[in-house]
Amino acid sequence: MENITIILDAHYVRILIKELTGLGISAVKIKNICNSNILPNEKIVSIYYYDCNPYGKIQNLPISLKPFNFADTDVFRTSTKKLDEIKKDGDIKTRFGTLEFRGWKIRNDKLLELRNHCRQLQDEDFEPNFVQKRTDIMIGVDLVRLAEKPYIDGILIFTKDSDFVPAIESARQKKKKIILVTRTVSGVKRILLKACSDHRIAKMLP
Repeated sequence: MENITIILDAHYVRILIKELTGLGISAVKIKNICNSNILPNEKIVSIYYYDCNPYGKIQNLPISLKPFNFADTDVFRTSTKKLDEIKKDGDIKTRFGTLEFRGWKIRNDKLLELRNHCRQLQDEDFEPNFVQKRTDIMIGVDLVRLAEKPYIDGILIFTKDSDFVPAIESARQKKKKIILVTRTVSGVKRILLKACSDHRIAKMLP
């Protein structure tokens, strides 16, 4: 029996779970997708989940300049509730970075409308531009750290981010299997596929 640690890039895992089930993320679904993608001769010894806490500060809206409190939104409340559930699950080790607010950007669904119909911009035409901070660094550090553990035989990583290639290559130097899990091969950079020992197509059991 091979001992397997699982690393979950939350940004990508949310997309996977939505595509595979049509539903949002939860602690139950996180454990389901982990168990669904290991082999009969593998045993999960730990699950690491990397995400960001929702943004809850006040910013001025782009057109009216009225103060907007992100903590008063349904998105903030729903995200906080789901993350609290994941944090409390004893089988999932959580690592949290931060969301950095980098201004406002025009929503994709408004771009065509604005191209076809000239009008004044409104607050509703915009959405916040958030950037995750520190999560990638934490994943890279843990990849290398976990590869040092003698009781770990392999690491499954759910991501499409090729920024992890240096950490993956370093972990493989420790003679550990690094197995990439994605929805399809399409859109996955060749350098990421090549860096890993193996690749599996993500699935979720009923």
